[in-house]
Amino acid sequence: MKQVFTPLFSVGNPVLSTVFTLALMVFLLAAGPGAAWAVPANDNLANAVTVTAFPYTETVDNTGATLEADESNNANYSFWYTVTPTTDVALEVWAANDAADPRVGLYTGSAFPLTFANDDGDAESNLDNLGTQSEYFVWGLSAGTTYHIRIASYTQGTINVEINVQAITPLTNDNLANAKPVGNGIDEFVNLANATLEDEEPVVNSIQKSMWYTATPAVDSMLMVIEDGEHGDHVTGLYEGRTYPLTEIVAFDADNRGSDSEGYVQMLTAGTTYSIKVGSRSEDPGVLRVRIAVMPLEDLTNNDLADARGIAGDPYSSAVDNTGAGQVEADEVMCEGSEYAFWYALTPAQDGPVDIIVAAFNQEVEARKVVQNVNPSLGIYTGQGHPLSQVYCQDLNNLFSSDAARYGGGEIARIELTGGTTYYIRIGTAIEGFVGICVSGHGDTPTVSSSDSTITNVSAPATPDGRPSGFIPRKTVEFTATGVTGTANISITFASLPKNPILYKVTDGVWRQIYPSNKTTGITNAALNGTTLTYTIADNSDCDSDNTVGRIQDPVVAGGLEDESAPPIDDDDCFIQALGGRLF
Repeated sequence: MKQVFTPLFSVGNPVLSTVFTLALMVFLLAAGPGAAWAVPANDNLANAVTVTAFPYTETVDNTGATLEADESNNANYSFWYTVTPTTDVALEVWAANDAADPRVGLYTGSAFPLTFANDDGDAESNLDNLGTQSEYFVWGLSAGTTYHIRIASYTQGTINVEINVQAITPLTNDNLANAKPVGNGIDEFVNLANATLEDEEPVVNSIQKSMWYTATPAVDSMLMVIEDGEHGDHVTGLYEGRTYPLTEIVAFDADNRGSDSEGYVQMLTAGTTYSIKVGSRSEDPGVLRVRIAVMPLEDLTNNDLADARGIAGDPYSSAVDNTGAGQVEADEVMCEGSEYAFWYALTPAQDGPVDIIVAAFNQEVEARKVVQNVNPSLGIYTGQGHPLSQVYCQDLNNLFSSDAARYGGGEIARIELTGGTTYYIRIGTAIEGFVGICVSGHGDTPTVSSSDSTITNVSAPATPDGRPSGFIPRKTVEFTATGVTGTANISITFASLPKNPILYKVTDGVWRQIYPSNKTTGITNAALNGTTLTYTIADNSDCDSDNTVGRIQDPVVAGGLEDESAPPIDDDDCFIQALGGRLF
């Protein structure tokens, strides 16, 4: 929750302002020259951090950052990174902070004034496309060229940064006849430079380049499509059929996630073949990230508490059309007055945080707006029957940015639950619509083993206090290793991990990253293979708070940065979560 600070010393109170000024002068005189705010090591272009290992993650306090002569003055604070790819790749940059309002710029050149990386002279992004204070930036990079990444803002604060590169998928689906099957999900980066339009292809608002995907769901399903890319002006559409002429269902060029982003949701009918167009109105659209997923709609059989659907598997996902879910039961404790509701039952395996993500979308999308906002709510209860005891109730719509209000809404919540206790989850909406839910973090305790020590007392406790700003913990595992002779080789297998996971070792309240960047002295050989983390840890090092020789103890926490804590799309991962934080 964002905290609002109301200044005690204001212009309207000159006496207090004078007192404050004198106190500040005394403090600075006593502290001496070293009292100035610390300047980020990469404040200047010449000291840019050279990124060679990906993903690269860092939290930077920009309080002491400055602008250089000839640097773009569209911000007050900035710091720099440099990337030189050896092959053509897609660059991803995330920058997030509740207050600093970060923006991302990409440049080439060896000194100021630099050149914007694209031809139209505008590679500076403040799309706020992950929410009001977050950025997600996608751009194609050429092999052998050095690029400078500028993270800037008008205000001070700590900014969470993640930089990654992705392989570019060859364009094989330029024509409708070669449309790529969606299957359970598509998440790829494609360069549209050589894409074309076919003679009979439906034209949407002067589209210049396009490619095609196709889906034939076996059951009624929910479709989500999103594209992010370099130049904006994105166009995407859904059609029925696999040959021309197609029947248009919906087509968008609203850029409804920001000027460089586009997304929509639709219902697909079982047995019907659909063609999905993704493209751009730009003649040089560059690299696009395309994410498409199809989620089967389940029958609405759980609109009463007695019929609550049990949640099994971690992560768990479900989608329904909640038409007809409007009958409120006697003594039902409603959450935020949402009458179209249905129920799930969850019994976590252990104490700890559980993530619940809800996405709801109006069925009546018309001309880029909806008749009424879906306004989903999430309620969590305990008890044996109505009236239940309410544990949690929110309708914050905090999953999507403000532009998404035209299309739907979402709720994401992280709640500490007690292992072995049965919780009832009530999903409600203000009107009928499509609703998806994803639950993760409730599964079994990670497994821990060692080739040269004895592992005991394995548990999944609540996340320790003091987590780094912007880091979203997903699973904590604690264990004891005994019989350690100098070092111990540890292997931890998690049930699931977020995309681009970050793992920390917490010792005496101090969080030290061990993956992807090992920032400890007591751990070596840290590696992640799938969901299994392996490392070698030294006894009585900075990663062991137990002073007993031969015994090592302390939690390991797995998670990711804000807006990038979702797993990739595949059969076993959360559909809603896979597209969640950046859907609209």
